[in-house]
Amino acid sequence: MDREKLFRQMDRQYSSKRDMITRIPLGVQPDALWQELLNRRRSRSTVLPLYNCKGAPYWYVTTEKMVAASEKIIETLYDTESDFDPYTDSVPISPLEEVFYTSYVDGSQITIQDAMNFLTDDRAPRDVEEQLIANNRMAAGFASGNLYRLVDEDYLSELVGILTDGMDEGGQDYRSFELEESLLEGGEVYEYPPPYALPGRVGDLCGFLASKDVHPLVKAAVAQGYISAVRPFPEGNERLGRILSSVILIRAGYTFFGEVSLSSLIARKSYAYYEAVANILREENGGDLTYFIEYFLDLLSRAVDERKLKAQREEESLRESESELARIPLIPPGEPQHEAVEHPEESAVTNEPTDTQQIEITDIETLYTPEVPIDYTPTQIIDDEVGSLRLRDELLTLAENSSSRRQSCARLLLSFLDKGIDSFTVDDISSGCGITLDQAGNLVNSLKDKGLIESGDRRVGKMMVYRFGRDLPPLKPDDYSKEILRTISKLLNSHKSAKDRRIGELIFSCIHKGLITPAE
Repeated sequence: MDREKLFRQMDRQYSSKRDMITRIPLGVQPDALWQELLNRRRSRSTVLPLYNCKGAPYWYVTTEKMVAASEKIIETLYDTESDFDPYTDSVPISPLEEVFYTSYVDGSQITIQDAMNFLTDDRAPRDVEEQLIANNRMAAGFASGNLYRLVDEDYLSELVGILTDGMDEGGQDYRSFELEESLLEGGEVYEYPPPYALPGRVGDLCGFLASKDVHPLVKAAVAQGYISAVRPFPEGNERLGRILSSVILIRAGYTFFGEVSLSSLIARKSYAYYEAVANILREENGGDLTYFIEYFLDLLSRAVDERKLKAQREEESLRESESELARIPLIPPGEPQHEAVEHPEESAVTNEPTDTQQIEITDIETLYTPEVPIDYTPTQIIDDEVGSLRLRDELLTLAENSSSRRQSCARLLLSFLDKGIDSFTVDDISSGCGITLDQAGNLVNSLKDKGLIESGDRRVGKMMVYRFGRDLPPLKPDDYSKEILRTISKLLNSHKSAKDRRIGELIFSCIHKGLITPAE
């Protein structure tokens, strides 16, 4: 077989030594062939100012796959560019899906449904699995609030401290023990840099990330792969690497990656991820980072496809909704917008209605819709009063059933409401709760997600002024006690009084407006 053709084929696939064995004919000495291939790759490589546990520099080759992936990513960048202002607009670093999947990749056993329930309940973690999820969300808020901060040793130690808060070996300090472990099944054991070398290795990474001459796609890939290969902290290294790569991408302008969970894509082919990391560590590869960079850029390329597919599904759903609506004739103003609930004719019969005639609690939940008409339009004053009650109710819930830091913040905001204070800054929350600005910023991001506060239209110095949220999400039947729903059901099904049925309809129609609070 032609030797040059063999080299071209192995470079096209960028085969490792283990892959190469199955791709060469009998009679060819694999060790000699591999050494020649390795020398050829090094001769056209880019050498990095980063070093492995033996002190040898890492390097990479720019492959055709990497170029093709970068072209797809750049095309998406041009298609999505806008007048986004990074200093006033908030950029999400991780969607909620990423908050779950970044732990799932590391072996977390919590289900996505349980994780989402925990995140929406906004309560204190009850176990290690929930603590991981809470830490991931706090870390994402920290990263978003410090998007343009210099990535130095202090930044990394703060970030990993948040990611490992409450863990047995968590904290901001470097790893203090020698480390040898296996990433893949099969018994391969890899050696990592000793503890005394870690400050220097992390310093090298920070210097590399500060360089203005390195493409951000390469920076993001190298940062994640290098942290996994060095493992400078006792806990949270993989999650640290993944969130750091997202920060690098988004601050470089690839903000659309904040809409997609990269870890969910990793989870679909987790073996490929760990194989890419293992190829960094295998001594036979001589410090070649190409395997991981190629894997990472392919991951980003798949994320771009995932984002487009999601947009297509949303467009199809919108078209289907419009098509269904187009089949419904227009209704004159004042007429009911939905099919009326049929009631049996009144009669002198006083027997209780049968089960088939009853509208059960579950039926109320089925009938619930924002389009239920009401017989009057509340004034703006009533809407404001209801919004204030809803806001106070949500803050009271936080003050009673969440972490201590959130409880303190909720109580502070309740005091603002009592004093008629409608606007405040992160600094006000920081000083009022006795916490750092970063911690206050994380709380603000969490409250914004819930709709409890929103960005104002002015700044005090460099501080954004926030105000209480005006449009809280509508209440749903699930928010009400079973007793309330049961009472409404009895009124709706009353056979004795048309007035009772009318009252039931009126109460039911007010649910989605929040005119009846769960406490009532």
